[in-house]
Amino acid sequence: RLLDEAGWVMRDDGYRYKDGKRFEFEDTISQGSTYSEKVAGYLTAQCAQVGIICNTRKIDWAIFAETLDNRDFDAITMAWSQSSPESDPYQLWHSSSIANRGDNFAQWSSPRADELIVRGRQTLDDTERMAIWHELHEVFYEEQPYTFLLNTPWIRFISRDVENVHTYPIGLDRNEMYFPAPMN
Repeated sequence: RLLDEAGWVMRDDGYRYKDGKRFEFEDTISQGSTYSEKVAGYLTAQCAQVGIICNTRKIDWAIFAETLDNRDFDAITMAWSQSSPESDPYQLWHSSSIANRGDNFAQWSSPRADELIVRGRQTLDDTERMAIWHELHEVFYEEQPYTFLLNTPWIRFISRDVENVHTYPIGLDRNEMYFPAPMN
């Protein structure tokens, strides 16, 4: 229904067209990634059901970063994880990170997201900042700069032999931890 409303009309050949052009795109994945290959197969099959052609382009990991920097893709399947429970969204999501081959690979520009990111970075109160990040996630949901498929829990294991382990909202500070000297 949404494709029809957007002007992508299904023709007798089973494909969608708009302005005489068939709906076809390329999903770039990293060569050898079992997860990405499964996602690409699923995406291709789902697109075919609604009259869209999705071609998979496999590239070697060695040139993956260059492909991102050059924005040489229609769609890209990636896996990444945060380095701490609360990561700064500025690098990936703020529109200023589009320029100069920045890390906003999707080239997503949202004035509302930019405002929330700046406000969240300036807010020291944890509860207030979390409310801002939740509002930012609503913007992600509405505007879909990425389509998140999986979010695994953020779990870290520390040996009981390690001393002075403290958890903070931003994670663990390894500089505080130590192994006690053996007692003779």
